[in-house]
Amino acid sequence: MEVSKSKANILNKTFIKLHKTGKISDAEFERLNSSYTIRSFDWKRLAKYSFLISIFCIIILLIFALNLSSSTDLFAKIFNSSDLGKLILLIIVATVLYIIGIRRKSKYSNKIYSNEAIFFLGAVVTEFAFIYIVELLDISYKGMVAITLLKSLIYGLLGLWFPSKLIWILSLLLLSSWFQSVFGYGADRDAYFLGMNHVLRFGVFGLFLIFGSTFLFIKLKNRDDFLKISRGFGLFYVFVVLWIMTIFGNYDMIGNWWDIDIDVNLYDWSILLFIISLISLYHGLRYDDEVTRGFGLIFIFINLYTKYFELFWHDTPKLIFFGILALSFWLIGLKAESIWQLVPVKKLVKNERDI
Repeated sequence: MEVSKSKANILNKTFIKLHKTGKISDAEFERLNSSYTIRSFDWKRLAKYSFLISIFCIIILLIFALNLSSSTDLFAKIFNSSDLGKLILLIIVATVLYIIGIRRKSKYSNKIYSNEAIFFLGAVVTEFAFIYIVELLDISYKGMVAITLLKSLIYGLLGLWFPSKLIWILSLLLLSSWFQSVFGYGADRDAYFLGMNHVLRFGVFGLFLIFGSTFLFIKLKNRDDFLKISRGFGLFYVFVVLWIMTIFGNYDMIGNWWDIDIDVNLYDWSILLFIISLISLYHGLRYDDEVTRGFGLIFIFINLYTKYFELFWHDTPKLIFFGILALSFWLIGLKAESIWQLVPVKKLVKNERDI
């Protein structure tokens, strides 16, 4: 197993400590020390972020290129053409990128990041093409909302077909945008819909993503990574919405929030968030799911510290207030550091036992 230099130092110190205390024998000590090698440089991470920066730069390049107003070279003449000409060019470029991506994925399946980057560039070019379709057809706001849903479905199908996790994420973002346009702020709806304000509706949307993706990917068992991404989106919406409810409640206007009795009306949401966090944490520990475990643990602390600020900010001397805050975070940091250091050791020991 390859590990970074810092993790190698942690493993070495841990094995020495275990050996000195007699918890592992000489033979086990030698076997564990020889079971890992130090990774000289994290080329994988460099490749990942290099492609992300490259995509970002290409997006900026396209924005400038499609808005060129005057130049004499061939490049400018192409991008100074009519909107219809630009649309046709963008469709051709997107199609070529998708074809190249599919062929590369079948031929060079190990080149994960470059293949993903090509697929995502195709999606970006497709998005620019949709912009020109809207301009050419002079589509209304309601039409644009429908197109947003259509784009989400198209990118979702493309993401599953290629497959491409980046395009799947783009699909989920567009689906969220569509939901906001139809049910969120700015939509032509009453303040309450089925008893829920605009924010709380996103919690229902999060539940839809969690259970909908679980149902979908039971059928598509070779797309486990996509289930993880979809559930992550859904859990993010559910937990953030519940946390906002603990502060502002299910009220339609911020003005109404100032008139409520916090002791009576908002603690129910805090209790609900705490229960959901515990369930999520239990699920993560029971089924070794780092996503649900992480969300549960993080929002238990967020909920507790939010209540701490609400209850003790005004009545507690600031010296004591921040002293308690500093001490609690220090203890959490010490515990997290010890757990973090034990993780590679546990993985290595588990691998050794499996062998």
